[in-house]
Amino acid sequence: MLNEDKFSHFGAMMLSLMVHACLLFFVVPIIPLKIESSNQYFIPVRLDLGQIERPVTAEEPGHSGTTKPAQQGAIEGGEKKVLPKGELPAKPMPQSNEAEGVAKPAGMPGDRANATTANVVVPIYPKVALNNNWTGTVVVRIHLDSQGRPGLVDLVKSSGYLVLDEAFIRTIKNYYTFKPKRVMGVDVADVINMSYTYSLDH
Repeated sequence: MLNEDKFSHFGAMMLSLMVHACLLFFVVPIIPLKIESSNQYFIPVRLDLGQIERPVTAEEPGHSGTTKPAQQGAIEGGEKKVLPKGELPAKPMPQSNEAEGVAKPAGMPGDRANATTANVVVPIYPKVALNNNWTGTVVVRIHLDSQGRPGLVDLVKSSGYLVLDEAFIRTIKNYYTFKPKRVMGVDVADVINMSYTYSLDH
């Protein structure tokens, strides 16, 4: 009976040693591999297409068996210009009519360099000037709007008699009509000078 117990105890010890040996040889080497694989991570890599080399085939001219880097550039005058990284080719500027040899028109039909009178009325000779034989030439500056209507009238040169000056200015504001200055078919404001001579000869 004692021998059988010793044999059973010995057998149990051997079985335990075999199990532990299997664990050491088969299970333990796998554990660090799993731990190492769980710590793996990916490093992002930026790919620059400008640095990729394109192989030159034997059919292309100038083949020397080596590869040439592909360069991004702009063609100017038949020569290839290499642009700095990140810079885009400049857009061509539109050509003006002057560059194409087309001259701009100097004016349009119906243009007027200055405003002109459309209706002229002879000023009334003041009675007091007739009785005293007052004569003289009045020069005024007339400010016209884009419709040819007189606004401000400045006295540039007096006839020497206020009554004659005021008579001419009053006639311009009440009875004169004008054609406005016109530039490229558009009526614009203008300033013109006019004069009138009071004389007893006619």
